Amino acid sequence: MLSFEFLKMKNLRIIITLLIFANVSISCVKSLDFEQIDNFSPNPIYTTTLAYFTLNQQNFYNPITSTDILFPIEDISQFTVLENSYIRKNLLKVELDFALENQFDRQFELKLDFLDVNNNITHTFTPFVVAPMDANFTRKETIQIANNRQFLSTKKIRISIQMSPSSNGSNLDPNQERKLRFKSAGTFFLKT
Repeated sequence: MLSFEFLKMKNLRIIITLLIFANVSISCVKSLDFEQIDNFSPNPIYTTTLAYFTLNQQNFYNPITSTDILFPIEDISQFTVLENSYIRKNLLKVELDFALENQFDRQFELKLDFLDVNNNITHTFTPFVVAPMDANFTRKETIQIANNRQFLSTKKIRISIQMSPSSNGSNLDPNQERKLRFKSAGTFFLKT
């Protein structure tokens, strides 16, 4: 009798194993997409927000003189990404994405400079010209490090924005809410 019980247990194990195997082999699985290899990069890629701000009509209007401010408004921010020695040593290129939303009926010119610790320019772009009422201005810029090693000493970003005068000579209405939104992100491609 002992051997009969042993055979029943052995058969039960085999049946359970076969059921598990059958379940695994016929269960739903996603087909392999070998075309995904085309988008594979063995090098690390990091994306981060760089700078963003929102300005309104009060930033471009002088309440004392009741006139528009038509000279450049400038801001300098810290650029800390390159403080990391691993990134600095292994950086291949940077892709920068910019997006602006202009709710004003005026054109804006935006200048962007990367600066070293002494405010010397390490990289600059052709100024961005944003048309009046352009809610979807975008631009992509690429910096190849092999062509611009000086960029690696960047410590700051200087952004300068200048509003154009109105075509009919009118000034901004300080009570009418308008916004200029700026967003930027950087994708950093590193070698392994």
